[in-house]
Amino acid sequence: MSTLDLFGAGFTSLNFANLPIAALEQAAAQRGVPFAVHRIASRESAALYAEPLVLVRPDGHVAWRGDAIPADAIGLIDIVRGAGPRVAARRVHLETR
Repeated sequence: MSTLDLFGAGFTSLNFANLPIAALEQAAAQRGVPFAVHRIASRESAALYAEPLVLVRPDGHVAWRGDAIPADAIGLIDIVRGAGPRVAARRVHLETR
């Protein structure tokens, strides 16, 4: 199976090193973001993505990659779903008008 077959229903986490990602799963759930986790034991696939942890948007674009989940997992989820600090600041500005 190609990793491309895993994308489309929501955000997808590819975990090539069986690293802990519970914080990211919890952040996605807290924000109501559809999220799937796939642990993949293919060195060839891992080499293509360059990092052991990869977060893919529903459209198949890589949104983030790294070797550990950031301390601010909710912040990461907000950024990749398009609700990062700038968007949040605009919302506050519009709500206070």
